[in-house]
Amino acid sequence: MPQLVALALVFSVFTALSIALTGNRALLSGNLLSITGLFELATNWRFILSMTLALGCRFIFIFINRTALQIPSLAASSTTVTAVVTALAYPAVLVANAYLLRERFTVMQLVGTALLMTGIVLSCIPSGR
Repeated sequence: MPQLVALALVFSVFTALSIALTGNRALLSGNLLSITGLFELATNWRFILSMTLALGCRFIFIFINRTALQIPSLAASSTTVTAVVTALAYPAVLVANAYLLRERFTVMQLVGTALLMTGIVLSCIPSGR
């Protein structure tokens, strides 16, 4: 179980950084519909790092699923468990966007995030079957 938690944390960090890097206004402000704009995007260090982190997230997803398969109480629903675990990356994305992109959130956005996280936590509670 500690390995599953560690993988979830790494997944959260990679996801948050990947999204924050591609959300950079300087990166998005160019003409992405032209050949030159696409070339500039594809050769931008932020974009390259972001795509590398995103690819890393896919591998971590597989490792999380494999780890869940090895835990008898989680094996029967390992892919669902993996989806729930990776959904925990949402708060990390918000923190990264607030810190790296200087985004500010409304009270409603924060309430919505709290509800989302509550749903994720509730979905992790065993049904007692």
